[in-house]
Formats: sequence, structure tokens, C-alpha cells
Amino acid sequence: MTAPDPDALLARVRQICFDYAGVEEKLSHGAPFFHVKDRGIATFASAHHGDGHAALWSKSTRDAQERLVKAEPAVYFVPPYVGVSGWVGVRLDVSATDFEALAILVEEAWRSVAPKRLLDAAPGPPPKAPVYPTTDPERVKEARVRLDAITATLPHTTVDAASGRVVFRAAKRPYAYLVDNEHRSGVVAVYVRAEDGEALTS
Repeated sequence: MTAPDPDALLARVRQICFDYAGVEEKLSHGAPFFHVKDRGIATFASAHHGDGHAALWSKSTRDAQERLVKAEPAVYFVPPYVGVSGWVGVRLDVSATDFEALAILVEEAWRSVAPKRLLDAAPGPPPKAPVYPTTDPERVKEARVRLDAITATLPHTTVDAASGRVVFRAAKRPYAYLVDNEHRSGVVAVYVRAEDGEALTS
């Protein structure tokens, strides 16, 4: 079975979120964040820290979060960072996902933050989808090849790409990272461990 396209899932999320008055979108920590006057209602998370999943984190309550996660753990989960405040994660890339139920969650989130004047207001036309930065896959491949060649000469090096970053370790201690478009920055970069006070530029 082919995995759903994250861009198509994000487009579907936008359709749901912009069905409510006053909703806007911006990047927050590299993820599309839907809000009303900076009060968040939902975040679209794609492969967060390399987990390989597409999900929506929706503002909710602790009671609703507990009930949903207990009832359908294959779909609902407690998201990092905001889960302690009652937000609930909803997997978008599984067949069991109910998008009508998702729309209800988003509406409840919107109603919890929207000012009274917006509660009965008609939504405006959906804004044009933002164009977020991307990187050149060939540039990423080239950087990986060059880093692999360099680190292959260093003893006891291991490579781990499971976290979304490519991590180079010696004796289990990381000394370099290859990052690709981290937080949708549009940048391919290498982070290198350095001594205190030592600055590296590239």
C-alpha cells in the first residue's frame, strides 16, 4: 500500500481548518501551525523527529485526550510538548482515521479560542497555501556521500539515520549531524561538535 502524500494530507487539513472564521496559518518550530490571533488550534506534524508519520496535533482537553487514546490507540496518541496540556495527536496516514471526527476536534479547538464575534461569523475564502522552503535532494545525497567518506577514516564511527537527522557517533557519543531542511529552514547543514569557545563557519 502506498503511503499517503504528506502534501495532500496537509491540503486536507487546511480545508478543515479554514472552514472556521479567523483561522490563520504560520510556521511554528518548523511545522504548519493553525491559530486564531496566535492562540493555537492545531499543528500539522510530518515525520516529526523522523518518526515517519503524518499527524495533526489538535488542541483538546485531558479528558478527551484520555478517552480517544484509550479507545483507538492506532489513531490517537499523546503528542510531545503539548500533550501535557491536553492536546491530542491524530494519525493521518492510517486507514482507520475518521476525517469527520477530526473536523469535529478542530471545531471544538476553534470554539475554545475564538472570540465571541467570530463564533457566528462566516469564514472567508481560504488563503493561498504558503510555499515553505525545500532543499535539493541531490545536494543532500552529495553531502551524505562526502560525510560518509570523511567519517569512514575515523575509528569507531557509527551512523544512525533513524531520528530524522543523520548522526555520526564515536563510542556512542555524537560528534556530527547532517540535517536536511530542519524546521523547514531550506538549509542543508552539518553540525559538528566543537570545544568550548571554538567557532566553526562553513
